[in-house]
Amino acid sequence: MNGRKQAAQSYVIAGLTEGLVMKKYPSVFWSPCASHCINKMLEDFSEHDWVNVVLKEANMITKYIYSNDWILDMMRKFSGGREFVLVRPRITNFVAIFLSLRALVVQEDNLKHMFSHAEWLSSIYSRHPEVQAIKSLLCLERFWRSAREAVTVSEPLLKLLRIVDGDMPAMAYMYEGVERAKLSIKAFYKDVDEKFVPIWDIIDSRWSTLLQSPLHAAAAFLNPSIFYNLSFKIDARIRNGFQDAMTKMASEDKDKVEITKEHPMYINAQGALGTEFAIKGRTLNAPGTINSSTPEVHLHIVSML
Repeated sequence: MNGRKQAAQSYVIAGLTEGLVMKKYPSVFWSPCASHCINKMLEDFSEHDWVNVVLKEANMITKYIYSNDWILDMMRKFSGGREFVLVRPRITNFVAIFLSLRALVVQEDNLKHMFSHAEWLSSIYSRHPEVQAIKSLLCLERFWRSAREAVTVSEPLLKLLRIVDGDMPAMAYMYEGVERAKLSIKAFYKDVDEKFVPIWDIIDSRWSTLLQSPLHAAAAFLNPSIFYNLSFKIDARIRNGFQDAMTKMASEDKDKVEITKEHPMYINAQGALGTEFAIKGRTLNAPGTINSSTPEVHLHIVSML
């Protein structure tokens, strides 16, 4: 709770700073870190009672395996060299624990095999008192069921985090990515409200507080791979976000005139935007990529972002 209070205070300060900056530079947008937002979603998810329990149990298994070099070598032998503790630059603790849990789930059969193998049973470690608790967990269906559920629910958020932390500019994919993650979680729970709604509440709370700015809506609107996809729904948030962003960015009358003319052309994929060349480029080129195949109508609006 202290962490949340500190975070809330930080956002208040940032908001006040934003107000001062916006007065001086009206076209500036302010948005906290997308990676931080997703990490906070994972943190909130980890605080659910059943998730917290399975993460602690998984950590107990992992800590035991890594507590002794002989046991660790044995695990690597049975897991094909796969590690459970993932030490990577740029990943936070909450990302690491969900990745480690996924590694455990992937190696479920190999772990069970290891602790029942003759080489293990003949070792002095098999007679240690703490081993019984580990073996009991590995044979507990409730543990594996909860572990698989936690991994499946966290995976869409981890995928989104990989996009955000990648080398490619990710703003144009964030808005749609959050919606895709929510739909994936809903599908996993087979549309049962009491199952997926608490997870959606976590996502919506962090998303609306930290990232749901006009700029993200405009970026999604101007991403051809998303905008022209038949499954993409253009709702009021997307339209209003685009309009708000354009109003902010178009400070000169000539820009407003150009956007007014080009807007329906983009909506209806008219002119160069409707050619076979441009249609293929919708999914091949990142939004705003300037090359000979990119229609000018799209470039003019995107260049303002």
